[in-house]
This record gives sequence, structure tokens and C-alpha cells, in this order.
Amino acid sequence: KLSDCEKVQVRNQVDSGLFTVTKNGKERIFARFTAKHSIQFACLTRGVNLFINGRTDLIIQNHDREKQCKKCGRVLNGAGFCPKCNKGSRSLNRVLDICRPHWPTLALVFVIMLAITAMNLGQSFILRWFVDGYLSVGKGTLKNISVFIAIYGAVLLVSSLGQMLRNYLTGRLAMKISYMLRQKLTDHLQRLSMSFINKRSTGALLERVFSDTYNIRSFFSNSFCNMFHQLVTLLALAVLMLVLNWKLALAAFVFAPLIIIF
Repeated sequence: KLSDCEKVQVRNQVDSGLFTVTKNGKERIFARFTAKHSIQFACLTRGVNLFINGRTDLIIQNHDREKQCKKCGRVLNGAGFCPKCNKGSRSLNRVLDICRPHWPTLALVFVIMLAITAMNLGQSFILRWFVDGYLSVGKGTLKNISVFIAIYGAVLLVSSLGQMLRNYLTGRLAMKISYMLRQKLTDHLQRLSMSFINKRSTGALLERVFSDTYNIRSFFSNSFCNMFHQLVTLLALAVLMLVLNWKLALAAFVFAPLIIIF
């Protein structure tokens, strides 16, 4: 009986919750529910506690409705789409929309990454040319050593300058994107209703504006560039292996899935 209960409460967990009942000083789990039913159980808890306290004259009405995905029923915590059902396609489109005004800078960064990758791979060919052509046969002279040092040093210098230019461009691009997103978020907050502002703390709103945009800036300045650089390097190494010795390359590619899995 509800009259025998001391209190009921909801305990939130990861993507779920517990509806607990306290009777004779002991708390017991009465029901488990998924996160999409959290508002309904919270309303139920308020109504039951009012009944236990003898406030039967009040009527609890729940007008809150959490936005849910129509396909899977997942609660959309502040998002306008379901990441599970969209499988990242909409997020990718949003990233492309952000990058579209800055495509000249991105194209220049991509060209620089191709040049850096070519120079990094070219260092191995320069070293092989010097070792196989001069050191291994014992015909190397001081002039040959000087030429090798000059060529190798020039490649290293140009590669370092290319990396510095790439980091500068990606950092500047990340700052522009972060500034643009902060402006859009600020303009969006100005158009929201006062009830929305009153229901949320100032710290939570500032965290969405500054913390989230900072994470996006870090992604474009570090992860985004490194991801494409590693991908270009991997593709270039695969093509180079096929050109040098396609049989040995195919034998090495057989074990690639095992390396990825384990």
C-alpha cells in the first residue's frame, strides 16, 4: 500500500534509472526504466510523494515531453537527430557545411600534406641511393658525402617548413571555425525564450558556448589534420610497395586485416 511507504524517489543511472520505495527505513528497488521514460517516472514520483504526505487535493499534470527518435525511441538529449539511426551521415554533412566556406585553405593544406608525405618517403630513397651506390661498394668520396648531406638536409628543411605552414594554416582555420560557431550559438541564444534561459544555469550555457566550440577547434587543429595525414601516408606507402615489389606487397597485405582486428 502507498500509505505504508515513507517515500519514493528516482535514481538516475547511465541510460536508465531506478524507481525506489522506502519502507520501514529500507530502500527497495520497485522498477527499472530506460532513459526515455525518465520524465514520466519523475512525474509519478512527485505525485506519489504528495499522496504519501496527505496532499490529495493537488493534481499533478505532466506537460513535459522529451524529444524521442521516431524509429528507435531513443531520447534525443538536446540533439535534433538520432545519431544511431542516421549513422553519422548527418553529422558528416554538418562538418562538410562548416568546411565549405574554407575550401581554399583546406585544399592548400591537402597539397602541403601530399608534399610532406612525398618528401618523407623520398628521404628513404635518398638514403638507399647513397648507401647502395657509394658506401656498400666503397666508392664514396668527400664530394659524394657533401652532396648527400646537402640533398638530405634540404629535404628535411623543406619538410619542416611545410609542417610549420600546415600547422599555421590549420590553427588559423580552427580559430575561424570556432569564432563562427560561437557567433552562431550566441545569436541562437538571443532568440530563445526567457523560460528556456530560466530553466538552465548560466554555467551550463557558457559551457556549451565555450567548451564545445573549443573541442571543435581542437579537432580541426589537431585530429582532423593528423587523420588525413596518416591516411595519405598509408595510401602512399601501399602504392610505393606495389611499385617496388608487388608480390611482396600482396603478401604483406594479407596480414593487414589481422593487424587491424587484433
